[in-house]
Amino acid sequence: MPAKPRAGNRDELHTPRLAIVYEPTGSLKPDPKNTRNHTKKQIRQIARSLSTFGFLGAVVTDAQKNIVCGHARVEAAKQLGLPEIPTICAEHLTPAELKAYAIADNKLTLNATWDEALLGDTFRELSLLDLDFSPDVTGFEIAEIDLLPAGRTHPASLLRDEAGPLCPARFLAGLSVLKPERLQLFRYLLRGCGSQSFLTRGLCECQRLSRRGKHIQPLWRRRRRTMQQ
Repeated sequence: MPAKPRAGNRDELHTPRLAIVYEPTGSLKPDPKNTRNHTKKQIRQIARSLSTFGFLGAVVTDAQKNIVCGHARVEAAKQLGLPEIPTICAEHLTPAELKAYAIADNKLTLNATWDEALLGDTFRELSLLDLDFSPDVTGFEIAEIDLLPAGRTHPASLLRDEAGPLCPARFLAGLSVLKPERLQLFRYLLRGCGSQSFLTRGLCECQRLSRRGKHIQPLWRRRRRTMQQ
């Protein structure tokens, strides 16, 4: 069998035109030797992403519908009860190439890094919009977002009104998508001093308590309990 030429230009690429085919979710077979481990938390995060943005990344399979890339997306689709999902059949690749591509698809993504200043700016821009989803649908925890370095659009500059002082009400409006217990902590900290350092410390404390299975009781739940008594 002659060796494939190196892909030096478009004419040398031997990749056929790829077609997206919707396959029944249950018909896709996971690879028992899949080298990537996916936690239940990650599957839930992917399911939230699919619910918010739709299924935008097709699962790669071989000719026998064995999953090459996209095991976690398939599991998330099963959680959501999706009857079918988009797939791409890489039947032009040999078994050895499929195994290597499955590794490359994951590893090459991990080789990238974030521009944390621009990432922080992007999240702060999103916080000022009227979103119908939570920022942590991106996979970043709220505490991680708050710890991103300040750029040109740091809240201290974005959230000042024409008179100059920091506007807590406008800041809280951008946090309306947060869980009640976290939002209550923001209100408490802003009422006390409005300091970004206190916000960061509070977010980290929320994250620490959450990992230990503890939760901050939201104010509205306390009021309801008091009224019932």
